[in-house]
Amino acid sequence: VYVFISLFIGYALFSILRKPLALCWVPLREEMGLSNSNYGMIISNYTLIFGFSKLIGGILSDNIPSNILLASALFVSTVVNICIASLSKENVSYLGILWMLNGLSQGLAWPCIAKIIIDCFPVEVMGTLWSILTSVSIEAVGSNSISVVLI
Repeated sequence: VYVFISLFIGYALFSILRKPLALCWVPLREEMGLSNSNYGMIISNYTLIFGFSKLIGGILSDNIPSNILLASALFVSTVVNICIASLSKENVSYLGILWMLNGLSQGLAWPCIAKIIIDCFPVEVMGTLWSILTSVSIEAVGSNSISVVLI
Protein backbone atom coordinates (compact mmCIF):
# COMPACT_ATOMS: atom_id res chain seq x y z
CA VAL A 1 0.00 0.00 0.00
CA TYR A 2 2.79 2.44 0.88
CA VAL A 3 4.55 1.79 -2.40
CA PHE A 4 1.42 2.58 -4.38
CA ILE A 5 0.66 5.72 -2.35
CA SER A 6 4.23 6.86 -2.95
CA LEU A 7 3.87 6.23 -6.68
CA PHE A 8 0.56 8.11 -6.78
CA ILE A 9 2.00 11.11 -4.93
CA GLY A 10 5.14 11.05 -7.08
CA TYR A 11 3.10 10.94 -10.29
CA ALA A 12 0.92 13.79 -9.01
CA LEU A 13 4.04 15.84 -8.26
CA PHE A 14 5.35 15.21 -11.76
CA SER A 15 1.99 16.38 -13.09
CA ILE A 16 2.20 19.57 -11.05
CA LEU A 17 5.72 20.22 -12.32
CA ARG A 18 4.50 19.73 -15.90
CA LYS A 19 1.87 22.52 -15.70
CA PRO A 20 3.54 25.84 -14.85
CA LEU A 21 4.41 26.99 -18.35
CA ALA A 22 0.89 26.39 -19.67
CA LEU A 23 -0.79 27.96 -16.65
CA CYS A 24 1.30 31.12 -16.54
CA TRP A 25 2.01 31.62 -20.25
CA VAL A 26 0.05 34.88 -20.61
CA PRO A 27 1.82 36.76 -17.79
CA LEU A 28 5.13 35.18 -18.77
CA ARG A 29 4.66 36.25 -22.39
CA GLU A 30 3.88 39.81 -21.34
CA GLU A 31 6.73 40.03 -18.84
CA MET A 32 9.41 38.52 -21.07
CA GLY A 33 8.12 39.79 -24.41
CA LEU A 34 7.65 36.34 -25.93
CA SER A 35 5.44 35.51 -28.90
CA ASN A 36 3.06 32.64 -29.47
CA SER A 37 5.63 31.26 -31.91
CA ASN A 38 8.14 31.15 -29.06
CA TYR A 39 5.60 29.26 -26.97
CA GLY A 40 4.94 26.81 -29.81
CA MET A 41 8.66 26.17 -30.26
CA ILE A 42 9.22 25.66 -26.53
CA ILE A 43 6.27 23.26 -26.19
CA SER A 44 7.24 21.37 -29.37
CA ASN A 45 10.80 20.89 -28.16
CA TYR A 46 9.50 19.81 -24.74
CA THR A 47 7.25 17.21 -26.34
CA LEU A 48 10.05 15.79 -28.50
CA ILE A 49 12.46 15.56 -25.58
CA PHE A 50 9.72 14.12 -23.34
CA GLY A 51 9.00 11.32 -25.81
CA PHE A 52 12.67 10.57 -26.38
CA SER A 53 13.36 10.47 -22.64
CA LYS A 54 10.65 7.85 -22.15
CA LEU A 55 12.71 5.58 -24.38
CA ILE A 56 15.87 6.44 -22.48
CA GLY A 57 13.99 6.01 -19.18
CA GLY A 58 13.04 2.46 -20.10
CA ILE A 59 16.64 1.57 -20.83
CA LEU A 60 17.91 3.31 -17.69
CA SER A 61 15.28 1.73 -15.44
CA ASP A 62 16.55 -1.69 -16.51
CA ASN A 63 20.05 -0.77 -15.34
CA ILE A 64 19.48 1.64 -12.44
CA PRO A 65 17.11 0.97 -9.52
CA SER A 66 13.79 2.50 -10.54
CA ASN A 67 13.15 4.16 -7.18
CA ILE A 68 16.47 6.01 -7.36
CA LEU A 69 15.91 7.06 -10.98
CA LEU A 70 12.36 8.21 -10.19
CA ALA A 71 13.47 10.25 -7.18
CA SER A 72 16.35 11.77 -9.16
CA ALA A 73 14.06 12.74 -12.03
CA LEU A 74 11.61 14.36 -9.60
CA PHE A 75 14.46 16.26 -7.96
CA VAL A 76 15.77 17.51 -11.32
CA SER A 77 12.29 18.56 -12.44
CA THR A 78 11.80 20.46 -9.18
CA VAL A 79 15.13 22.27 -9.49
CA VAL A 80 14.43 23.14 -13.13
CA ASN A 81 11.03 24.60 -12.23
CA ILE A 82 12.61 26.68 -9.46
CA CYS A 83 15.19 27.95 -11.96
CA ILE A 84 12.43 28.83 -14.45
CA ALA A 85 10.59 30.75 -11.74
CA SER A 86 13.69 32.79 -11.03
CA LEU A 87 14.43 33.75 -14.66
CA SER A 88 14.48 37.41 -15.53
CA LYS A 89 13.76 39.17 -18.83
CA GLU A 90 17.41 39.01 -19.77
CA ASN A 91 17.46 35.19 -19.59
CA VAL A 92 14.68 34.44 -22.08
CA SER A 93 16.88 32.08 -24.09
CA TYR A 94 17.30 29.87 -21.04
CA LEU A 95 13.55 29.31 -20.75
CA GLY A 96 13.48 26.91 -23.71
CA ILE A 97 16.58 25.06 -22.57
CA LEU A 98 15.27 24.66 -19.02
CA TRP A 99 11.85 23.52 -20.24
CA MET A 100 13.53 20.89 -22.45
CA LEU A 101 15.51 19.71 -19.41
CA ASN A 102 12.20 19.50 -17.54
CA GLY A 103 10.83 17.35 -20.38
CA LEU A 104 13.87 15.10 -20.15
CA SER A 105 13.38 14.53 -16.43
CA GLN A 106 9.59 14.20 -16.79
CA GLY A 107 9.93 11.45 -19.40
CA LEU A 108 12.06 9.35 -17.09
CA ALA A 109 9.20 9.01 -14.61
CA TRP A 110 6.72 6.77 -16.37
CA PRO A 111 9.08 3.87 -17.21
CA CYS A 112 10.21 3.85 -13.57
CA ILE A 113 6.66 3.84 -12.27
CA ALA A 114 5.69 1.03 -14.65
CA LYS A 115 8.68 -1.05 -13.57
CA ILE A 116 7.94 -0.53 -9.88
CA ILE A 117 4.31 -1.61 -10.38
CA ILE A 118 5.44 -4.72 -12.25
CA ASP A 119 8.09 -5.58 -9.66
CA CYS A 120 6.06 -4.89 -6.50
CA PHE A 121 2.50 -5.99 -7.20
CA PRO A 122 0.85 -9.25 -8.24
CA VAL A 123 -0.49 -9.57 -11.78
CA GLU A 124 -4.07 -9.84 -10.49
CA VAL A 125 -4.16 -6.20 -9.29
CA MET A 126 -1.95 -4.49 -11.88
CA GLY A 127 -4.86 -3.37 -14.06
CA THR A 128 -6.67 -1.81 -11.12
CA LEU A 129 -3.56 -0.05 -9.84
CA TRP A 130 -2.67 1.13 -13.33
CA SER A 131 -6.14 2.62 -13.86
CA ILE A 132 -6.09 4.39 -10.49
CA LEU A 133 -2.61 5.76 -11.10
CA THR A 134 -3.41 7.03 -14.58
CA SER A 135 -6.88 8.29 -13.75
CA VAL A 136 -7.08 11.46 -15.78
CA SER A 137 -9.76 13.09 -13.69
CA ILE A 138 -7.88 12.76 -10.40
CA GLU A 139 -4.60 13.89 -11.92
CA ALA A 140 -6.04 16.74 -13.98
CA VAL A 141 -8.22 18.29 -11.30
CA GLY A 142 -5.71 17.79 -8.51
CA SER A 143 -2.59 18.98 -10.29
CA ASN A 144 -4.27 21.96 -11.95
CA SER A 145 -5.79 23.08 -8.66
CA ILE A 146 -2.53 22.73 -6.77
CA SER A 147 -0.53 24.35 -9.58
CA VAL A 148 -2.80 27.41 -9.62
CA VAL A 149 -2.45 27.78 -5.85
CA LEU A 150 1.33 27.44 -5.99
CA ILE A 151 1.76 29.83 -8.92
